[in-house]
Amino acid sequence: MNIPLLLNYYSRKDVQEELLNFSKNKEFVPKFKDSFGKRPDMVQYPRDILEHVKKGATSFHVSEERWKDPLSLKTGLTKKDLDKLRISWDFVIDVDFEVFECSKIIANNIVKALEEHKIKNIFVKFSGNKGFHILIPFESFPESIKKHNVKDLFPEAPKDLLFYINNYIDNEKNNFKLTKEIVSNNYFQEYLKTKKKKESDFIQNLCSKCNKPKVSGEKIEFVCPYCNETYFEDPKTKFKKCKMCKKFTQRMTDLKSKCSCGNRKFIKRINLALDTILISSRHLYRAPYSIHEKSDLVSLPIDKNKILDFNKDDAKPENIKEIKPFVDESIIIKEEARTLMNRAFSIQKIEQKKEIKEFDIPKSPIKIQNFPPCILLGLKGLEDGKKRFLFILLNFLKSSGYNHSQIKDIIYDWNKRNKEQLNEGYVLSQLSWHQRQKQVPPPNCPSNSNLGYYTDLNICKPDNLCKTIKNPAQYTLKKSKTKQKK
Repeated sequence: MNIPLLLNYYSRKDVQEELLNFSKNKEFVPKFKDSFGKRPDMVQYPRDILEHVKKGATSFHVSEERWKDPLSLKTGLTKKDLDKLRISWDFVIDVDFEVFECSKIIANNIVKALEEHKIKNIFVKFSGNKGFHILIPFESFPESIKKHNVKDLFPEAPKDLLFYINNYIDNEKNNFKLTKEIVSNNYFQEYLKTKKKKESDFIQNLCSKCNKPKVSGEKIEFVCPYCNETYFEDPKTKFKKCKMCKKFTQRMTDLKSKCSCGNRKFIKRINLALDTILISSRHLYRAPYSIHEKSDLVSLPIDKNKILDFNKDDAKPENIKEIKPFVDESIIIKEEARTLMNRAFSIQKIEQKKEIKEFDIPKSPIKIQNFPPCILLGLKGLEDGKKRFLFILLNFLKSSGYNHSQIKDIIYDWNKRNKEQLNEGYVLSQLSWHQRQKQVPPPNCPSNSNLGYYTDLNICKPDNLCKTIKNPAQYTLKKSKTKQKK
């Protein structure tokens, strides 16, 4: 980073004032190279911004949730505790496609879709690197839905909103117009040539009903009529004996045309890379007018109608002459997003939602050969999304019976295989933080409520066992138990 540039830019009073104003009731955390400052944190005075920079801060990040007292937050709070502290939340869509010109197209389509739902106050900013943040303030949503306080429907409501928008802008009815527009884009085609990638790397083959990826390959399902044990075999297999009952199983249908939800219809569309990781409690995103470390560009608010015309040169610190509020509170229309909420959000899912049970941790670590395809692919090393995969991997390994020392060894070996390694200080801080946390499973496999963790990293390549599970940790336990029975 250019230190003189940082000091000069963050010395601006108007920049300090806007950062302070936008941080009201939010967590506001400085970033130092590859690690964040202490949490929770907030700023009280404009000069606090420059003081952080003098201590080495390069950028500033805020929560999409608003809190009564951000400093009351702490690790390990239950959802009930968080709901009591939360005032509201802003709906933030993170458009982060690999090709910047395509991010423009996606962001513009989202804005048009929101306008078609009678929403006027849509706030857009350049992320600072290769994407955009689109924000709808909480005040635009109704305060309650069927006696449920909307402020407490986090992260369920914004995840449903994102899922709905994703399907609204690119679907079978509009003949996957957005997919075709991106695939035919010259910048996208040039990117494929430069990076030696294929169109298929960006195309998802999804169930039209539940959005789960299609299981690849032709396999036949055999089910034991006595114990219901399920086996998946080559199509040439005529008979299969159950390993448990020693009885012949029943030969079922060809899996290539059937999803685990029972649907037989699949669709092909591009992965729009709408980041769902942002939609999780206490997650941070780059504050408006904060500089991006990789590009030295400012996360600049822009006119929602001029996304396609945006030029990155406009976001150079020296080119920013006027600082305008990212969110203009004076023009917000109360509950103008009610129609969007009613169409997108299923309250039934909340009322019927079962409590997520923790996985039973095995007494000894499960062998790596029993890991699911997504984890094995990620362990080979990644070009993008390394921090996301680290988050997944830490929870997965702990759920699979590995102790801290073993996890540390695996993480270090994995990091060496990455094209560009994560900073060692960052890795150590994540290991240290994770060691103090309760055991929780990794994010679930792709579904209506979780579109992006594995598909965005291009590591969701399901095999036949994936059809029977909802979480990578379940895969590992199930596969190891199956081998033990043999």
